[in-house]
Amino acid sequence: MIFEPLQAGWDGAVFHVLNRDRGIFLDAVFTAASSRQFGVGAMVAFSLIALAAGIRRFGVSVLGIWLAVALSDRIGAWLLKPIFARTRPCYALQEGSFRLLGTIGRSGAFPSLHAANAFAFAYVARQAFPGASIPLYLLATLVAVSRIYLGVHWPTDVLAGMVWGTLCGALSSNILERWSSR
Repeated sequence: MIFEPLQAGWDGAVFHVLNRDRGIFLDAVFTAASSRQFGVGAMVAFSLIALAAGIRRFGVSVLGIWLAVALSDRIGAWLLKPIFARTRPCYALQEGSFRLLGTIGRSGAFPSLHAANAFAFAYVARQAFPGASIPLYLLATLVAVSRIYLGVHWPTDVLAGMVWGTLCGALSSNILERWSSR
């Protein structure tokens, strides 16, 4: 393992603040935000909205989102998680000292690919709809925070995922911009 979380420091403190029971409504919101259906649904909804809005270069925008999320997810899973091999809080902390909602992966915690994929999506989608930047990034942040709330990621996993996803979004945008200008 490259590094372990700072359980006694700010990483652990922020984890415990965000992982508290806040009631059934927030449990449902954060569980939904972390679901595969939410992520796929957001990408499909964006594709349909972009098509209906007739945005210029619709295909490039949608392709950019799918490419950004694929880069973020696959490289993160195949390369980054095995390199860092960071233990998830639900495996590192003493049972009963945290809340665990939903299912957990067996892969390492660092970076959070839910956060990465959400930020990769937001980065590319905001280029197609600049006026939607705030809602796009609020949704991405909801997904990111949900990972801590559910007890499956440390705050630094989520922060790293946000950065990783943004980099993948920028790379995807750059690749497709060069490709479409030819």
